[in-house]
Amino acid sequence: MHDTVKRDDLWNHPDEPGLHRSILIHRSPEALFDLWRDPAIFPRLMAHFARITVLSNTASHWEVPVPLGKNVEWDAYIVDEARGQYIAWASEKKATVPNAGRLAFRPVSDERGTEVTMTLHFSPPGGVFGEWLSKKIDLVPEAMLSQALRRFKSMAETGEFATNKPQPAGRHGGMDKVEE
Repeated sequence: MHDTVKRDDLWNHPDEPGLHRSILIHRSPEALFDLWRDPAIFPRLMAHFARITVLSNTASHWEVPVPLGKNVEWDAYIVDEARGQYIAWASEKKATVPNAGRLAFRPVSDERGTEVTMTLHFSPPGGVFGEWLSKKIDLVPEAMLSQALRRFKSMAETGEFATNKPQPAGRHGGMDKVEE
């Protein structure tokens, strides 16, 4: 067993920096759970934020670029899950930025779908200085969390990731330099 951050290490400390975002997706909780756990989808889902290498059914290696051409890396492990209800993961305790997250699925109705809530807690290195630094370099940007959920919704509802990159059939023949 890996020496991962325990859920209680980060979850029960309201002082720890944390992010929470929710989105409504028109799919069943079970279908959304299965999609998130698909090893072919997950690295593509987070490609806007990190390079993820799937190591096993429950482990992944993350590389997140930070300013000055550096990367922050860690291994994360699924530490608890219940199909159609939630998936919880945590980094190894020795990670540069120890973190733990949870994706919860709450059925709203057959007509409205499922509320998906992502919660991420992290413990920046260096105490108060580390927390200040992580905010300055935007190590875990709030926009990343929202974008991950929007990309997940797009994949779940349409079968593809929404993009604003020009398409070859577009007005400008795909020559624009608009980035995702």
